[in-house]
Amino acid sequence: MKKTFRTTLLLILGLSLLLTLLSGCKKEEAEESVIIEESVTKETVVEPVESSQQESKKEESSEQKKEESSQAPAEEEKKDPNLDPNMNPLTGEIEDHVVANKRPIAFMINNIWVAVPQVGVSEADIIFEAIVEGGITRMMCIYQEIPDDIVIGSVRSLRHNYIDFAAGYDAIIAHCGGSNLANDALDRRDYDDIEAISWAGDLFYRDQWRMDNMGYEHSLMTTGEAINGFLADAPYRTEHESDYRCNMVFSEDPKVSGGDVKTDVDVDFGTDKHMYFTFHADTNDYTAMEYDEPYIDDATDELVHFKNIVVVRTDVWVCDDAGHQDMDLIGSGDGWFCVNGVAAPITWSRTDEDAQFVYTYLDGTPVTFGVGRTYIAIVRDDGGLN
Repeated sequence: MKKTFRTTLLLILGLSLLLTLLSGCKKEEAEESVIIEESVTKETVVEPVESSQQESKKEESSEQKKEESSQAPAEEEKKDPNLDPNMNPLTGEIEDHVVANKRPIAFMINNIWVAVPQVGVSEADIIFEAIVEGGITRMMCIYQEIPDDIVIGSVRSLRHNYIDFAAGYDAIIAHCGGSNLANDALDRRDYDDIEAISWAGDLFYRDQWRMDNMGYEHSLMTTGEAINGFLADAPYRTEHESDYRCNMVFSEDPKVSGGDVKTDVDVDFGTDKHMYFTFHADTNDYTAMEYDEPYIDDATDELVHFKNIVVVRTDVWVCDDAGHQDMDLIGSGDGWFCVNGVAAPITWSRTDEDAQFVYTYLDGTPVTFGVGRTYIAIVRDDGGLN
């Protein structure tokens, strides 16, 4: 009886233990299932959130780039005359032949009132005007190429400051004599020139009408054919050396920094001499007046047009008993630049007597020239742009 009871009790205890073990396994399986489901749920939820944020950021970045692109100004297309051998380095104009390697020719041109209008000036690429003596000015007309069929004049004597104007462009100077300072400077610098007195009756001639109506000293002329014939067999180089670089950069639509609209400007030399310019929207350039008369080319009887106007203001003083002028052309100073009817203050700088002028706006941006002819005035520091 005791044996039977003991056996029964052991069976009951064994069953109870078995049930307890089975219950624990099910609970662990259930907990593990919950953990797995939670893990899967969490991973399933996080991945779409991260993807959505990334897509949102991509869209924002794309929209931002589009907005920045629409707000950014179109970059100015600039033309470097050193990159295209067919580009005139003084105007930015493209020719149908190689022109950039040629040395320009710079003519000393009379500009006293009795000697105007001048001849052939509408073909010049750059015209410098500066005081010589007694408040009067002369011009230096620089041609990258001279057409055979034009007449140029009247040609006058050289002043030493004008050698600096020509030297920056490596230009050969054509003139009729010169002041003592100019002749000394030519010798000291061993500068290449075409001197009319030495070639009178060959390269240069006297115009009879001008002798009769303007005076003998205002009648000396030359032709493109004569000058080009001389250059074909010149005693010095007629092309730039390989390391020469023109620093002018051109654009069809140059941007002006810090400028104001000025359709009429008065270049005041600080004497009684003025040059008045008017901007024409239809041609997008300037014409001029001096001595109360339109500035024209006597060969065509038409106005001379300029795309760019530069005014260089500097110290100018009398340097000898003849009243000849000297001026500070090395260092830096202020001035103005005009293009497309807009005028802006600039600074100019120049490192030595053979260097080109460098022009920058007041914020340091280099001046870009409009494609076409340029007029450059060197005025006293009490003159300027009115």
